[in-house]
Amino acid sequence: MTGEITNYSIGLAVAADIPFIAPIEAAAASIFPESVLPIPQRQETIPADLLQQARVENRLWVAQQDGQPVGFILADRVGEWGWIQEVCVHPDVGRRGIGKQLIRQVIEWSRQQQCQYVGLTTFRDVAWNGPFYQRIGFTAFDSLPIPEFLQQALAGEREWSRFYRMAMHYPLNPL
Repeated sequence: MTGEITNYSIGLAVAADIPFIAPIEAAAASIFPESVLPIPQRQETIPADLLQQARVENRLWVAQQDGQPVGFILADRVGEWGWIQEVCVHPDVGRRGIGKQLIRQVIEWSRQQQCQYVGLTTFRDVAWNGPFYQRIGFTAFDSLPIPEFLQQALAGEREWSRFYRMAMHYPLNPL
């Protein structure tokens, strides 16, 4: 089933949300074919201590449907950049606008942090990756140089990726 849903909310993660994040991340990774995302990478999840640190630093948000976590987004700030490190929505509720709203949350947070851009890395040719972010307004780095932190992230991802990975950015309007 596709289409926007309305019975969900997005808020900063609380400690009770942390145990739900790894299963969401694993379920989201499971929809990638092995030709795109090798099984070992599908089984890796963000360590709980890093999620806890992000929660304490107010840079981890959770989408809940009927009080149950169904998605999350992990962000950071690097200089003038907001950075979407990971965004996942459980496939049972995918394609209903939750991922887009999580991303909008980080775009707004990045504005509040007085960032100039939001950056991320993704699969270029996977429909729910590169093309999805393009529809939101992210673009490839054509005239803007890729910042060092995104270059490093891409280098690490390209070691295991079987599909082309790319960095994208979203320019923020000054406040």
